[in-house]
Amino acid sequence: MRVSDTGEWQLRRCPTAGCSTTMLRVRRHPRTKDLWWVGRLDYAGTWLIAGIEPCCPLCGSDIEVGVEARENAG
Repeated sequence: MRVSDTGEWQLRRCPTAGCSTTMLRVRRHPRTKDLWWVGRLDYAGTWLIAGIEPCCPLCGSDIEVGVEARENAG
């Protein structure tokens, strides 16, 4: 599932059980297609990640669409 090009924050989650970050907010960089802002929901950290898809900034795993985001998608 790709993040939209609208620039809005979307919820994702890290599926790795041992990772201390579970829910993340993700947004594509407004000027660069393969850069992503990835941040913790508690605002304790925000990272700029390079790649086709964003990954977890703590463990490097692919991140999935969050539960709330899936429910809102229909």
